[in-house]
Amino acid sequence: ANADKGEQALEELQRRAEGVVRRGHELLISRATLYVEKAAVCPSCDFVVGYDTYRRIVDPKYYVPPGAAWEAASEEVRASWVCAALRKIAAFGVRFFV
Repeated sequence: ANADKGEQALEELQRRAEGVVRRGHELLISRATLYVEKAAVCPSCDFVVGYDTYRRIVDPKYYVPPGAAWEAASEEVRASWVCAALRKIAAFGVRFFV
């Protein structure tokens, strides 16, 4: 699943999965939408992502803590949300390749 796009059509997932497996790679498909969630499901995994996905990974809008207001948060506070999320992801031993 994708945080902005929602779930992909089954046919599209199958097409993409076949291309990865055909090249000899392992693949796990999950319904986790955020990389913090994906890291928890796939500890010590490597994720190959495109530039648009990388931008979402470091976008603070995905990490607004419960009870916090986006509008009231300074850039510094928003950056701290991203840093906290990246620390959680790193704690699972996950790496990104863009």
